[in-house]
Amino acid sequence: MAELKQRNGFDVENQQYYREWGHKKIKIDTINPRKRFSRTILLKYIKKQKNIKNICEIGCGVGLLSAFLGKKGYKVDAYDLDTNAINLAKSRKPKNVNFYASNVFNIKNKGKYDLVVTNSVIEHIKDDAKAIRNIYSLLRPGGIAIISVPINMKYYTEFDKKWGHYRRYSRKELMEKMISAGFRIKKTRYFAYPLLKWFYFALYLKAAKKRNRIVKKKTMPKYYYLLNIAWPIFCIDFLFNSKKATNIIVIGKKG
Repeated sequence: MAELKQRNGFDVENQQYYREWGHKKIKIDTINPRKRFSRTILLKYIKKQKNIKNICEIGCGVGLLSAFLGKKGYKVDAYDLDTNAINLAKSRKPKNVNFYASNVFNIKNKGKYDLVVTNSVIEHIKDDAKAIRNIYSLLRPGGIAIISVPINMKYYTEFDKKWGHYRRYSRKELMEKMISAGFRIKKTRYFAYPLLKWFYFALYLKAAKKRNRIVKKKTMPKYYYLLNIAWPIFCIDFLFNSKKATNIIVIGKKG
């Protein structure tokens, strides 16, 4: 593994997998049920917002959510600080999407966007309050921010630490930081419970310990294909909005 680097408080060790997996990373992120579920539920809430044309996604990875949004007719600017991820995202040439290698602090399009969405990003940022304030500045008056993060510090493991998570949030903490930035909270929604929570602790974390060995083989584990078949079962989690979940979405409106 290359030497660990820090950029604006963001631990980018995990980003190296974009380079090492190459185009297989797109397939992995497509199949992974936790990532698939989060994309699906975020898309659901984005579609519910009114008067949305211009969207900014911060921390887009290989660009799967942005590509879905582009297909729906939205104009999307998608940002990720890792150039390998951005190059993979661009290679798919999605409609209506522009990709940029940048982090949340360096985006200059103040007041441009109707909606900003970020999924599992700000927990990586040391000064998350500053990041949220910058998200606020990117929105037009009345614009919407949809922020998704992992929750509950009792779930914090060595995996979180290794992958650069400074924290897991409580609903109260994230709401307070968004309100402090100027947002009016519209909605909160817990997700990833019960099946995805079981998957995370029973399977995903165990597999993560073997990740370096798997990457070196350059072969995607066969069980990933089984996860693709099992996806309808994980959809049961859409029925639950429980505090026992591992993740939360908070939707705020620019005042």
